[in-house]
Amino acid sequence: MFLKRQQHEYTGAIVFQAHPMLHGFPWTVPDSTANRHVLAAIKKQAFKRYRGDRIKLDATVNHLQQA
Repeated sequence: MFLKRQQHEYTGAIVFQAHPMLHGFPWTVPDSTANRHVLAAIKKQAFKRYRGDRIKLDATVNHLQQA
């Protein structure tokens, strides 16, 4: 189980299992992701998801600004 730890405690940490809604959005990392890169991969997913949804969000924001 993934436990919250201080940033300096992550060095050499191994992630065995984590809740898929850990950061407020569903995520998965490929099995090929090294343990030390799991957190970085999770953080990048939020930005990748936003870039994919940005077109929909831009249209909504423009519509709201015109209202």
